[in-house]
Amino acid sequence: MLIDFWSSTCAPCRKENPNIRTAYNLYRDRGFEIHGVSTDTRKELWLQAVEEDRLNWKNVCSLKEWGDNDVVAAYALRRVSQNFLLDKNGTIVARDLLGEALLSKLDELLNQD
Repeated sequence: MLIDFWSSTCAPCRKENPNIRTAYNLYRDRGFEIHGVSTDTRKELWLQAVEEDRLNWKNVCSLKEWGDNDVVAAYALRRVSQNFLLDKNGTIVARDLLGEALLSKLDELLNQD
């Protein structure tokens, strides 16, 4: 599973979304899941970005300001875009994977079985 922290106003996040979508489309039939966690504070911007970027996986958003956001605190986020790749046991096996690095790591993990 990939936990992907992003925001509709984060240009690097939006640039990476097509790569994440590619990974999802390639590996979802093999059990790969994504949980998108937006740090947006405006619902309309968040939902518009989900639709525009075709983020067809679970996406949640508390709509809270950064300093009041429990998720930001729990994951000790310092910025978006950040992501955490978890194995089937829930152990973090990689973080902040982008583009080809994400595909490569997924291929490695999913071909171990």
